[in-house]
Amino acid sequence: MVTLQAVEMRRKAAALALCALFASAATQPRPPKLPVVPSAERARYAPAADPVGSVEAYKRVLADAVLDPTLDLFTPGSRVLRARRPEPAGEMPRAGAALEAMGALHVQVLRDRAVVSPEVSKPGALPVLLQRIDGTWRIDQVEMEKALGLDKARNVVQRDDETPYAFGIRGQSVALFADLGSVDLFGEDPADALARLEHAKKTTGTELRLAEILLRNCWLVDEALPHYEEVLRLAPDDWRIASTYARRAIFLGIGDRAIPVLKRFGPKADRLLGDIHAQAKRFDQSQDYWWRADLYQLRRELPPAPARPPETIPTAKPRPAEST
Repeated sequence: MVTLQAVEMRRKAAALALCALFASAATQPRPPKLPVVPSAERARYAPAADPVGSVEAYKRVLADAVLDPTLDLFTPGSRVLRARRPEPAGEMPRAGAALEAMGALHVQVLRDRAVVSPEVSKPGALPVLLQRIDGTWRIDQVEMEKALGLDKARNVVQRDDETPYAFGIRGQSVALFADLGSVDLFGEDPADALARLEHAKKTTGTELRLAEILLRNCWLVDEALPHYEEVLRLAPDDWRIASTYARRAIFLGIGDRAIPVLKRFGPKADRLLGDIHAQAKRFDQSQDYWWRADLYQLRRELPPAPARPPETIPTAKPRPAEST
């Protein structure tokens, strides 16, 4: 069930992302050069062979306000996020103190994923999400920002039903008509994939792939949106691209931006248009679009009507010849 608090939370997050987008220049600024932890001190922030050990290292990163994006403590996508959108150093010690205040920890593991949360649920206490890579547990900051949130009562909510950590998130699912998940990179490091695509020839394929990785694997919303808009410009009549853009906009709570894109595709876009209007609480319009979408789908699924045999027009019998 979608809550009003969840809708407002998503809208606020989207508004912040759009502010960052519109404030940026036409070309993306070069990421700031961040301080790197010296080799002799890196062991203090190294990942551990158990989830709790890595959480302790994460606490030290926050307490010391370490901005180094190259730390192995973080997943590859999280390292890209930390490099391109560094955390405010002044807020990190406060986040570390909140993590320390969680007290006794409850660890849930499913294959190569782990969710670490307080033994007793506390308002405002977000779980720590970790992925096991090469035998050690890495902090998945991308999924923590993309899939987790707090409602107005500061209870944990799950924003993405496609997150691989859904098994251990003790919070209400508030996925709003669209899920996100991650792009399959087939073993390629996200940083390498981005570098390759950013220097490749600009095509619909490269721009869409670049946008998807930036958003879904690195949670860099402000960088991803211009690439989605560019691929729409390159292929305005491609339904796959238009529907992808619409679903991403819905997830971000900015579905209205996709309405002009979808309307050109006629009945096949009605389902998504209904979702967009429902998200904006325009329920009369959403019901109309959903009804039309159901009718369109029904017509597609019905077997074709049997062909009617050609009509035969009876011909008059020849009249016998009159005898003379």
